[in-house]
Amino acid sequence: MLNSPGCDSPGRERVALVLSAGGMFGAYQAGAWHVLEKAVRPDIVVGASAGALNGWAIAGGKSAEAVAAHWRDPATREILRFRPGARWWNLWHLPAMFEVQALRDHAARVFAESSPVIDYGLALTRLPDYKVCLFRGPEITVEHLYGTAAIPACFPPARIGGRRYTDGGLIEKLPIRGALEMGATRIVAVDCLKLDAPVVRAGMNAWRALRRGGAPAREVPTTLIEPAAPLGNLKAAIFWERDNIERWMEQGARDAECAIAALDFARPEPASTHRQ
Repeated sequence: MLNSPGCDSPGRERVALVLSAGGMFGAYQAGAWHVLEKAVRPDIVVGASAGALNGWAIAGGKSAEAVAAHWRDPATREILRFRPGARWWNLWHLPAMFEVQALRDHAARVFAESSPVIDYGLALTRLPDYKVCLFRGPEITVEHLYGTAAIPACFPPARIGGRRYTDGGLIEKLPIRGALEMGATRIVAVDCLKLDAPVVRAGMNAWRALRRGGAPAREVPTTLIEPAAPLGNLKAAIFWERDNIERWMEQGARDAECAIAALDFARPEPASTHRQ
């Protein structure tokens, strides 16, 4: 069990679980957590976009089964639902491509069903300067959970404290910097945003490279769990399909199993705090 009892004491490890953006690929993280919850007891959970929503449940003590049940629920397809009359060719003439209330309702359900029992943070991208901002613990509201998943052009930005914020994975799909800011000394990261769309992927990488800046100020031991090959195309990342969800969860579990060997020290597992 990778764990850090007494983590508030000087010199103690603080293990962070870091979860990437990914849309429907977030189901991969649910599969990975099914394995990781038996081997990792994080002190910190940080996420962006879909990873932030998964992370809220995990930090709130939800079991892997409960996290997976969300992804298996056909109602999840409603989160990304085109507005009537919306088409890709009139993207720039609409305030939002998808039904905004569906994502807001989902964020409200996620927020109501859990409350973090460990240190939790999420990333948001501030507009118009595209600065990645970390929000933590008690300051997080439903609007933060909505905003971190508000894909630009697909949903309007969140308004928080008089500022506008959009998708937390827009600049940094995997919020490692946030984990470091929260004091992580060891990181287990699950990156599910592997897209089978070379042109789109190249454009996103170039955009992030221009906006992101330099490398993190310090490096810590990091175990990265990610699919070896892309999980699917852009359509698969946006629209819920049961077969895809099951396949991605199974792959996430397999990849996490392979990564367990990198967790090179074990400690006794404390009493479980999970709840359904």
